[in-house]
Amino acid sequence: MISRSGVIVVSLLYLITLSPCNLLAQTWKGGVQLQTGVTSNKTVPFWLRTNQYGSVPVDGFSGSVNAQVQRTYRYIDTVLWKPDFSTSFQSRVNIGEQTQIQFIEAKLSLKYGFLEFVAGREKEHSGLVDSTLSTGSFSLSGNALGIPKVEARIPAYQTVPYTKQLFAVKGNFALGAMGKVPIHYGQNQGDNVNAYYHHLSFYGRLGKPRWRLKLEGAINHDVIWGSDKHIFGEQYDLNAMEAIWYVVTGKGYRGADNFDGRLDISKIGNHLGTLDLGLTYDFNALELKLYHQFFYDKGALRYLANVRDGLNGLSLRNKRQANSAFRWEKILLEFFNSKDQGGQFGAPWTPSGPEYYYNHGVYSEGYSYKGRSIGTPLIVPAKDVREGMAHNPKDFFVSTRVSAFHLGIESIVANWRTQAKLTYARHYGDYHTSGPQEQWFNGQRIPQDFSYGLFEPVNQLSYYLNGTTTIGNRIDLSFAVAGDSGRLFQNSIGGYIGVGKRF
Repeated sequence: MISRSGVIVVSLLYLITLSPCNLLAQTWKGGVQLQTGVTSNKTVPFWLRTNQYGSVPVDGFSGSVNAQVQRTYRYIDTVLWKPDFSTSFQSRVNIGEQTQIQFIEAKLSLKYGFLEFVAGREKEHSGLVDSTLSTGSFSLSGNALGIPKVEARIPAYQTVPYTKQLFAVKGNFALGAMGKVPIHYGQNQGDNVNAYYHHLSFYGRLGKPRWRLKLEGAINHDVIWGSDKHIFGEQYDLNAMEAIWYVVTGKGYRGADNFDGRLDISKIGNHLGTLDLGLTYDFNALELKLYHQFFYDKGALRYLANVRDGLNGLSLRNKRQANSAFRWEKILLEFFNSKDQGGQFGAPWTPSGPEYYYNHGVYSEGYSYKGRSIGTPLIVPAKDVREGMAHNPKDFFVSTRVSAFHLGIESIVANWRTQAKLTYARHYGDYHTSGPQEQWFNGQRIPQDFSYGLFEPVNQLSYYLNGTTTIGNRIDLSFAVAGDSGRLFQNSIGGYIGVGKRF
């Protein structure tokens, strides 16, 4: 049931968005949307729950109210050395077999020149991947609710002085609080401990603004850490500021000076991220983008042990003006592979063996927040799959070894702006439940333990179509339909229709 305070918050938000326009400056805007939908098999299909920043309907027959109010910067695309601020608050109320309130966004941003400072929960993603059609970055995809944070960033490319606009950079530095998370290590395993989140990115671009060809590179670094003294006991002796230094730099940790037992800690926290490469070419009628993400987790990429893994994308954007009832806006093709992980026979030596993407030996929910992957949704939690899939209970993600093809199309059809996605994936489980009888580990064949079952490869097809159009005075109509067919998820279909008013 909704608490009294929750009802008051939603009611106030609703009243704010309905207030007369003279209460809001031009930089303020808001809206309310009503949705009703249904899903089969008590399952929300993959693309209705994926990359929605946590704004997900409940299963079965349901209704929802989405409300948002925000203030934008006065000059969004202009660098002015004058202070300005923006803020955004978005909530969702689901009413069905269960009733819930979701706070999707609540943030305050301050801008001065090209610098921006943010506090709160934000809808965001990272990497050089396509921003609207991609399956999602390995580092930060927008699949989960935003983690409450404080952040400093350069959000848009800024040219480097004295390079005649040849080089430009941007990036961010964020620290967030994840709240309580469970652990499954040490004498206190089973406890819920305070955990924190760090995200660092740096992007560089080569190419002057007037050039048709531009090259980009980026690094994204993500860490979950916290409560290490409680977890590791005498092995650990860092104070808070020292720990943050180890987190941000990724520096290896050799343990407490006076500890002479078995050392089970090598880094502070669960580190992972991406190295991105991108290319953009501006034709007269089309814009072409190519990108590739390399994945890193425990360090195999340094030795090129998992170089066969990655996310590859090709995007085409139509620059021609619309002159008919149909116009395609953008087409995206992606290929995702995480099957290797440095565990295939013949992989180069690494200090730590296969990567085991997203699963972690200390934090039992791995690289997730509120039950959802922080990175790509193609790596699937055990709670989302059919019963009976082979699964080591210590692994939160049941399938980390995945190969997937993905197609996305944005278009305009008779005044409807539409988006379509089609994803075909083959899932292989993880290295605790799949692979050869002898796993390759630093040049040696190590017998596999399949005591929790052998994960037989399965195929999964997921599809999605949505559309939005505007009628009357800022009234939007929308629909979406999605479905799953295969042996990983429950076969299901679902969708919704909605009507909204913008202010």
